[in-house]
Amino acid sequence: MAPAVWDTSCYQDVIDIFKLYSLGVYTFSSLSNLMNTRIVKNYKTKRFHFMKQEIKRILNYPFYIGLLKPKHGKLTPGKHKPLISMELWNKCQEIQKCKSNHSINKRLIEHPDFPLRRFTLCGVCHHPLTAGWSKSHTGKHYAYYYCVNKSCKKYAKMLSLGDLHEEFIAYLCKTKPKEKYLPLFKEIFIDRYNQRQKDFKGDYIKQIDELDRLKKEKITAAEKGAKGIIPDLTLKELLSDYEKKILMLQQSLDNTNNKELDIDSLLDEGLEAIRTINKEWSDALPEKKPRVQRLIYPEGVSYHFKGFSNPKLAPAFAVPNQFVLCLTRNVDSRGFEPLTL
Repeated sequence: MAPAVWDTSCYQDVIDIFKLYSLGVYTFSSLSNLMNTRIVKNYKTKRFHFMKQEIKRILNYPFYIGLLKPKHGKLTPGKHKPLISMELWNKCQEIQKCKSNHSINKRLIEHPDFPLRRFTLCGVCHHPLTAGWSKSHTGKHYAYYYCVNKSCKKYAKMLSLGDLHEEFIAYLCKTKPKEKYLPLFKEIFIDRYNQRQKDFKGDYIKQIDELDRLKKEKITAAEKGAKGIIPDLTLKELLSDYEKKILMLQQSLDNTNNKELDIDSLLDEGLEAIRTINKEWSDALPEKKPRVQRLIYPEGVSYHFKGFSNPKLAPAFAVPNQFVLCLTRNVDSRGFEPLTL
């Protein structure tokens, strides 16, 4: 029996159901309504109608992760290729489990409307900011961030989503190193990188020479053993010792990356990403924004109700900023080094 092949006319919609549900903001009903706005047909041109029961069935059908489940049997691996990853499946299962007992852990679920929620700490009490939608007496909905710590003097102070996001984009611009210093940063970085490459290649060549020496000595010892110059027992121990040394050195060389990198092009790409990081965050899909944020501020940020701060920058931003600081303060930049290869 040939393995199953996914229907190319609709399999992407099944993947979308899992991805959307994994965000933690959709119920079976709301996801059903969303999917029914699409016109989805199978290879027989029959249109699908995504009832909420069908959404639930899809999210719990192990066939999509490559497993088969007989009516009265255990799950067994199928011969077909999985449509979704086990990671995505487990995330959807966990969300269903939490929702079923009304104890969903919202801190584990990122709401696409509020990328800065829980990523941003209150600058007064250091409690994570939360967020939500508020409905006015006219029926309009407004999005806000706010502190929920009742002992904080900024408790329940509403921060407009639009205003906070604009301030965050401005802070991203401040985080970027000044443009006028980047060409010099690149020049010095490449110079230091090339020097380290020379040292690295010197060590690599020494290891190659040492490997050749050990192989030759092993051959010489074997020849002496064949002539009876070295006793059999001594020869066996000697050859075993050589083999161990050769194996360890060979593994060390195999684990060493001796490939030439186009460091100039790689650095240009990296610096361009740094230059445009504010635009990248603004243009990113809602569910992708938290990932971009963490790439810059791995430990999050604090909001002081008039500006942001952060405890730690990612190396890609910290190193250029450190270099600029050295230049502006006339500090010797010899401590500035490229990241370890």
